[in-house]
Amino acid sequence: MIFEKISFDNSLWFLAAIIPLLILFYIWSTKGHPVKLPADNIEGRSNRWLWFITNFAAMAPALLLVVITCILAGPKIQGEPEDEKIINNIQFCLDASGSMNAGLGNGTRYDAAMAAINKFTAYRKGDSFGLTVFGTNFINWVPVTKDSSAIALATPFLSPNNMAKWFGGTMIGKALKGCREELIKKEEGDRLVILVSDGQSGDDVAGAANELKRSNIVVYSIFIGNTAPPAQMYTISSITGGKVYSASNPKSLDETFKHIDRMEKSKFKKKAPKKEDYYEPFTIAGLSILGFYLLTLFGLRYTPW
Repeated sequence: MIFEKISFDNSLWFLAAIIPLLILFYIWSTKGHPVKLPADNIEGRSNRWLWFITNFAAMAPALLLVVITCILAGPKIQGEPEDEKIINNIQFCLDASGSMNAGLGNGTRYDAAMAAINKFTAYRKGDSFGLTVFGTNFINWVPVTKDSSAIALATPFLSPNNMAKWFGGTMIGKALKGCREELIKKEEGDRLVILVSDGQSGDDVAGAANELKRSNIVVYSIFIGNTAPPAQMYTISSITGGKVYSASNPKSLDETFKHIDRMEKSKFKKKAPKKEDYYEPFTIAGLSILGFYLLTLFGLRYTPW
């Protein structure tokens, strides 16, 4: 039964229930009222059924006090177990070198990449995202956060046209180490890097990939261009357990992100059930007793004449 699962936060309130219980005891232990009911001119005790009904009606205020005491005691019931989403911490590692100014669709490769990233964050609700941009060096522009609007707002500032000259090269290994610095700050949830680039790295990517692997960080690599992805991308993703994709237009870039979304499905774990307020049965009982008592005031009571 559900009443077996009910607990109370303030059980001391039940001491106050002694008063209505004493009233109930008094009602049923006395011989009744020595007055006559004008309805039938019979003494209250002379008719057993009438005595029982009037005593039952007299119980209503005391029973109402018992119900109020139960409510004040704070009834609780164990809630149902809930599914809690395991957060994915995703760091975008975006190439912002000069070659990303090349045309793609109606804009540049950079424009298409940022548009696809912003769409991806929109349908991955509940996850945390960060953004690292790189060229010869890197900048961890957006720390890992659930506020995905931070990436959208950064879009116009990170165009290759706005970057310093020392951003002209492509150092993917260095950038991946920068992504690792951000992701290892997150102790809970999965860690993932999505690398988007159109060039070949000029530094050691294998060493960076091994560091990511030791930190349980998976890298998905997306190559933008009409040629095959460079071997370095396959090295990175094979070491970390990710995949390599190629995108030659904005549509295929969007589809690539959707495929990564399907690969990295949201995971859930059972959450310990919490205690919830459980006033409903006591409220129903109290209102029922109150309604019954109001009806008795129309005549089902002892009258002192």
